[in-house]
Amino acid sequence: MSEIRNKLNKKYDGVAEVSDGMFRVFDKQQWGFTNDKGEEIVKPQYSDSRAFHEGFAGVMKDGKWAFIDKSGKVICDFIYDKVRDFSGGLAEVSKWTDGKALWGYIDTTGKEVIECKYDSTSPFGNSDITVVGINNGLIRIDRKGNEANLSGFYGMFGTDL
Repeated sequence: MSEIRNKLNKKYDGVAEVSDGMFRVFDKQQWGFTNDKGEEIVKPQYSDSRAFHEGFAGVMKDGKWAFIDKSGKVICDFIYDKVRDFSGGLAEVSKWTDGKALWGYIDTTGKEVIECKYDSTSPFGNSDITVVGINNGLIRIDRKGNEANLSGFYGMFGTDL
């Protein structure tokens, strides 16, 4: 792997970590991706990027985020103000609304499966339930966005909620 990194360092201005079989590369102030053989898959064209996770990477263009797959295909519109990595088949995404960031989730097709309406989110990982913040409180939601109150829930944070 170090031989490939050395090759990439000669071609690009910078090379970030390899993740999910893809290197992030930086050239002329733009981010792109190569595979772990050093072959350019996505030419540097994005103002910011995140590492690949579960086959997808967040990329920024004109101040907004979207996701691409390992072939470079954009799977959703550039409409998000912040994104987090895919985990358990869903990625946390945020839109700036009425002066604050509201969070939701997209799936691997780019569909917003849980509306951006939460003050904070956490990854699902391998679980069917996660905890989100809304209206100064915490609730749990399932992968379809169905909500349940956390009153009396103990364990995740070590206290009753």
